[in-house]
Amino acid sequence: MINPDHTELIFNQKNTLFIDVRNNTNWDLYHIPDSQSVHLKELPNYLTDLPKDRRIVFVRQMGLQSAIARESSIQAGFTIVTSIDRGMSAWKKTGHRIEP
Repeated sequence: MINPDHTELIFNQKNTLFIDVRNNTNWDLYHIPDSQSVHLKELPNYLTDLPKDRRIVFVRQMGLQSAIARESSIQAGFTIVTSIDRGMSAWKKTGHRIEP
């Protein structure tokens, strides 16, 4: 897991993809700019279309399901994978950019 204070460092890297595994209601309220909304149950199908060398950062409201998503992606062959410690709650609290 990555500390939300350090996520801004990788936010601007071109090869980084933020995947939000929260439900649509929470996604619609706010999310990380340019992140993708993918339900956890749909994640295996979504991952098949991504190159294995992408850096993936998973995010959830509090972090638990993003850890599950992280482990699933590692099992699918991805190696540059992490999640945000304490999820979107921490991201927002630290003042990082969000979109409605």
